[in-house]
Amino acid sequence: MAILPSVLSHWANLVETAKFGEKEKIIEEGCTACGLSRGTFLKQIKPFRPASGRKVRCDKGKHQLNEDELRLINSTWLHMRRNNGKTMMTLEQVMNILRANDKIKAEFTDENTGEVRPYSASSVERALRNAGLHPDQMLRPAPVVQLQSRHPNHVWQIDPSLCVLYYLKETGKGNGLCVMEAEQFYKNKPANVAKVEPQRVWRYVITDHASGVIYVEYVYGGETAENVSQCFINAIQKKDNPSEPFYGVPKILMFDRGTANTSQMFTHLLHQLDVKMEIPKAHNARAKGQVEKGNDIVERQFESGLRFMNVSGLTELNQLAHQWMRYFNSTKKHSRHGRTRYQMWQTIRAEELTIPPSREICQELMITALTERLVTDKLEISFENRRYDVRDVPDVKIGEKITVGKNPYRPECVQVQCFEQVFADDGTMSLKPYWVVLEPVEINELGFRVDAAMIGEEYKAHRKTAFETNKEAAEQLAYGVETEDELKRAKKANAPLFNGEINPYQHIENTDLNWYMPKKGQEHELTTNARRVEQKPMSVVEFAKNGKARWGELWNGECYQWVNGRYPQGVPQLEAERLLSLGFEDFKAEFVAPEPKTSHLKLLAA
Repeated sequence: MAILPSVLSHWANLVETAKFGEKEKIIEEGCTACGLSRGTFLKQIKPFRPASGRKVRCDKGKHQLNEDELRLINSTWLHMRRNNGKTMMTLEQVMNILRANDKIKAEFTDENTGEVRPYSASSVERALRNAGLHPDQMLRPAPVVQLQSRHPNHVWQIDPSLCVLYYLKETGKGNGLCVMEAEQFYKNKPANVAKVEPQRVWRYVITDHASGVIYVEYVYGGETAENVSQCFINAIQKKDNPSEPFYGVPKILMFDRGTANTSQMFTHLLHQLDVKMEIPKAHNARAKGQVEKGNDIVERQFESGLRFMNVSGLTELNQLAHQWMRYFNSTKKHSRHGRTRYQMWQTIRAEELTIPPSREICQELMITALTERLVTDKLEISFENRRYDVRDVPDVKIGEKITVGKNPYRPECVQVQCFEQVFADDGTMSLKPYWVVLEPVEINELGFRVDAAMIGEEYKAHRKTAFETNKEAAEQLAYGVETEDELKRAKKANAPLFNGEINPYQHIENTDLNWYMPKKGQEHELTTNARRVEQKPMSVVEFAKNGKARWGELWNGECYQWVNGRYPQGVPQLEAERLLSLGFEDFKAEFVAPEPKTSHLKLLAA
């Protein structure tokens, strides 16, 4: 429900100027008057209320991260993402590896304590977003750029589309066009669709980018190389009807990367006519938006009227389509240039209009066969039981395929299709096809090449291919060497890559894991029981013998009495060892003979 701004401003003012304890009452009245819930009411009056007046932190958005460190983190994390958007490594893992290899510090000084502390992953991620260096920001779709063409027939766009509503029977009686009713043709009845598949009609639409002219033609058989080639040939030919001026060979043709569009038949036809192919990137429908809109116009403004007619066959359908096409291009003004499409196309100049060859010549060019051959390790290809040397073909590589065709002027030779870079005045680069003629390899009666090296007499070697050169350079870089001999020695010695300067586990080694507190526990029952076992004590007599050996004449009967009085059951082993290790004076100080309460002799007399 939309509320007038003046009403919202009125209630916003009442809420702001409300006295203490009255704000909620005014809000309830406002909700009732406007017919809104409390949340919706507050949301709608918020733009009319003054700001809160709270101060913004002076250090908002600031950090102590070095810009070079941010860019290094961004570059590393960006390359840890797959094309499907999956992140193979977290930001924390990236920072740990970079810190361990001394590539970044990512730390700050606490102003309160003076302590140097590392940034957390969340802080670094926030800094990346503020600096516009977050991978999510970099992987967003690029802004849309409007495309333009120089003149009529500079750029054409072509696109096929299945007429999903109709199929056509060649009856000759005027009732061949049928509508695919939902009751008969739906996902649970695929057999019905299969029965009419040969009669399903496909629509080819071609548009001229500069003028907006629409050319339409209907075919059977779907999106095939023959159909797209024939439709293109029909479009470039001069028409018999004088009210249809559109014709000529375009400079550039834009189309999707379909199997028919990129077939050898169609591409060879375009190459021979010197038409540059422009294939937009996948999932970029806006690049061909004009022809997509052309399909929509044909479907809504022409095919919608077919339900009121009886169409006998494909020929009549195309006649009706061309009749509508001439009317539409002649009468409907284009919103971009304000003229009809044929009027704008008529502005084409003589040097911009390329008159096509005859229909017969174009069809001959269309069916000229090209094939692919695999380059062997001898830098040869085979074609029609003959061998051809391809060492003089630019950028030829072993194991790759090259496009080969017959030479119309020298039947014994073949020609290989190559491309050269052509730069326009504005610096733009394009690829222009050309042909390299190959002579057949001369073979002797034994089946060997005439120019092959004779064993034991001569040695010949091929020059290194681009693959070999690149592989050698990559290996030398990895092992830090400059020559082939040094590379062989490094491999034989099993030298680490990059001289061992990069340790992928350095961050693990640098991590201190001694952070935990020791925990108290209970001893096992077996340990407790073992401690209860006591050693056999040393008898007083044995101790006296050891004392005599230890102190000699200093040991006397008084000492014996002292020991016997203190340890009547024998001296414990540990205690005996301790006493015997003392000097005699310390030993005597250790014992003080107790005064016997009852004389042993008196007890005997009693």
